[in-house]
Amino acid sequence: MGITTLRDNLRQARAQAEAGDTSAVIRTLDEALREIEPEQLVVAEEAANLLGIQSSRVVRYWCQGGFLRCVRHGGLLAIPMSEIERVQGSEEVRAMQIADAYHKASREFSTDEGLSEVELRMLSESRPGKLPWQE
Repeated sequence: MGITTLRDNLRQARAQAEAGDTSAVIRTLDEALREIEPEQLVVAEEAANLLGIQSSRVVRYWCQGGFLRCVRHGGLLAIPMSEIERVQGSEEVRAMQIADAYHKASREFSTDEGLSEVELRMLSESRPGKLPWQE
C-alpha cells in the first residue's frame, strides 16, 4: 500500500466516523495500521514511491552503500518500513526529490524530433565567438 492509498483509507475512515459507522472505522484503521507496521517489508520500487523519488536504482544503491538497511527476502532486496520512516526527511532523500524535479522539468524542453534547422541556426548565431573547429 502506497502513501496515496493509505491517505485515501484514512479519509475513508474519517467519513465513516462522521457517518457514525464505528465498526467500519475500526476495520479501515486496522487495515491501515497493518500496512504501516515497522517490520513490513517493501521492495525497492515501493520504497522509491514511498520516499517520493523516481528511481528504484537509487534505493538499491542506498542499500548497497549502507544508507538504507535492507534484507534479502526470497531472493529480493527488501526494505523495512522502519527504514523508510527513518530516512524520509533526510538530506539525501530531499536532494534526490529535487534532482527528480529538475529532470522532469528538463524533459519538457526536449522533443523526439530534436531541434529544427531554424532552431539550430538560431542557437548557433546566439553563441558568442566561434567553435574550435570553425577557426
